[in-house]
Amino acid sequence: MLLKKTGKLALCAMLTALGTVLLFAGAVTPTGKLALLAVALLAPAAAVLQCGARWALGCYAATAIVALLLLPVKSMAILYLLAGYYGVLKACIERIGKLKLEWLLKLVWLNLLLGVCYLGLSGLLLNAVTLPGGVWIAAVALNGAFVLYDLAYSKLIVQYENRIGRHTRP
Repeated sequence: MLLKKTGKLALCAMLTALGTVLLFAGAVTPTGKLALLAVALLAPAAAVLQCGARWALGCYAATAIVALLLLPVKSMAILYLLAGYYGVLKACIERIGKLKLEWLLKLVWLNLLLGVCYLGLSGLLLNAVTLPGGVWIAAVALNGAFVLYDLAYSKLIVQYENRIGRHTRP
């Protein structure tokens, strides 16, 4: 948080460029799309750590806009638009300090996001796709995958702090 405004702007611009490049790579490669999206979602978290939540939201918004404008396949940009602010949300939720409440809020956010996606896609794709066990099994599996993702996300944030973050502060 000790960076001046120019440094914050430069860092957020670089994180925006990095996120956009990762999203572009995910849009044009045949495999690894979700992995590249997951890594791109780390850019706003780095912005939160170095610059604060307001700058991180700007980084998220800029990445989403640039991705929507430049990506040849818009699905990666739409996924980023839906979930890209998670790093900021996670930082805000984890300031509460009560682990059970934090997990409850994160899972409520995820399930709201899944509900929006389901309702948005139900007329387009889901009529043609049948899920084994139905939508509820898929939702439970996605909740489990999200818990694993959040734990890995937390570990990566700690690694970032230990390896990079401590070198950028006086």
